Amino acid sequence: EEAPEVKEVEINNTRPLITLPETGAATWEEAKQMLKDYPADNPSYLRLKVEVEDFLPSGANAEAAALVAGKACRFCLINAQRKNEAKKAVGTIDVEEFKKMNPIAIVDQYLKSQDIPFTEELQELFKEVAGKVNDLVSRE
Repeated sequence: EEAPEVKEVEINNTRPLITLPETGAATWEEAKQMLKDYPADNPSYLRLKVEVEDFLPSGANAEAAALVAGKACRFCLINAQRKNEAKKAVGTIDVEEFKKMNPIAIVDQYLKSQDIPFTEELQELFKEVAGKVNDLVSRE
């Protein structure tokens, strides 16, 4: 019996997920304009990040889908965030940005979002704990 042959085959993402805007959040009017301006020949899935006072207008999803009708892209969803919550979520980041961040910067950002000062004493304690965690991880 012959052993199976294993080959790595690279697959291109023919329809990537695009978030509009790339960083932060837009008003509903700005988001609609981004959909109108989105290139008609770019096959992709679109996700919107929208900042709202209270709620999105009823029919927002249908309106967004209608704005890209006839284009190569497809509208997927709206991530709505209330303005008050946006202020609490200081510097919200995506997973890729998070992976690249220094642990001290992550803690600093979290403490700012909770209105807790990142004092020198707290920084030193965190560095000590992070060092011990790194030691444990490197031993495994």
